[in-house]
Amino acid sequence: MKVLVTGGLGLVGRSVVRRLVDRGYAVRVVDRQGGECIEGVECLPCDITNFSEVRDHTRGQEAIVHLAAIPHPGGAPAADIFRINCSGTFNVYEAAAAEGIRRVSTASSINWLGYYYGVKDFPIQYFPIDEEHPGITTDVYSLSKQVTEDIAAYYWRREGISSTCLRMPAVIELADERFQRMQEFLPKAQAMVREWISMPEAERQARLSQLLAKFSGLRTQRWLEISHEERQRRGLDFTDPEVRLVSTRANFWALIDARDAAQAFEKSLLADFEGSQPLFVNDSHNSAGVDSEELVRVFFPEVTARRHPLVGNEALVSIERARELIGFEPEHSFTPLKD
Repeated sequence: MKVLVTGGLGLVGRSVVRRLVDRGYAVRVVDRQGGECIEGVECLPCDITNFSEVRDHTRGQEAIVHLAAIPHPGGAPAADIFRINCSGTFNVYEAAAAEGIRRVSTASSINWLGYYYGVKDFPIQYFPIDEEHPGITTDVYSLSKQVTEDIAAYYWRREGISSTCLRMPAVIELADERFQRMQEFLPKAQAMVREWISMPEAERQARLSQLLAKFSGLRTQRWLEISHEERQRRGLDFTDPEVRLVSTRANFWALIDARDAAQAFEKSLLADFEGSQPLFVNDSHNSAGVDSEELVRVFFPEVTARRHPLVGNEALVSIERARELIGFEPEHSFTPLKD
């Protein structure tokens, strides 16, 4: 199969290209600046907001993995995030339609929900979160992912292009410096969670109220839309243990290994399905390493509804739909399975 990969120099892109090349696909890789994606694989320069460039690179391909985008709300001014993420996605699907390509897999995000990056809080309705849970966006990055999924649905209705929009959480790669930081951070985060679980209930509720008020204040300051240096200047840096706890809670203790992200993209190209399919893909259990019902009881006590009973330390974001539709199953975990 001939596959075009956009954004091939990125964290997920490198893993996707490596997996596809290793499995014998004919891979064409494009990115904003071009260069060597992985050893021996050239990445051609392409501006995805330029339709003619995208169309040129799409010719002769049979499927597309679309990853090129600004990856977080602090990555560019809001207008640029919306322009690049949304018009770039439109161009990719429009080029696919023009070239007769009927299978595309696109990078969406857990932030389709709007919960982590949003500048306003909203209630979680149930656990585990699944594709039917509503998203409420108040930041441009999360909005761009909702628009991305709308574009994919439009091209199914109009052109019959079947696609997945993979809602990934934070992606960690073994060779990336973020993996080293995660190795250092996870044991501390897990110890902090266990400390909270062991607190007397009244003390824990009081501290949780303080923590959520602090998080609300961070949202109001739009802390994730500003640079790392500016966050440090304002005292909003992630080295603050409570800020780190806020961040893991707001991401529902969800992670994915880059190799499993690549697995999901490849399986999206091969699976037998039709339509535009948003899918959560993440580790199969929470990164806190504790019982999931206990985790929800302590950190989301107001959320009592369940889609199904949480078993052991299973993920608070369901991957059942991805399992059923494309055969996704995580192979690389950050937390041992609970006996």
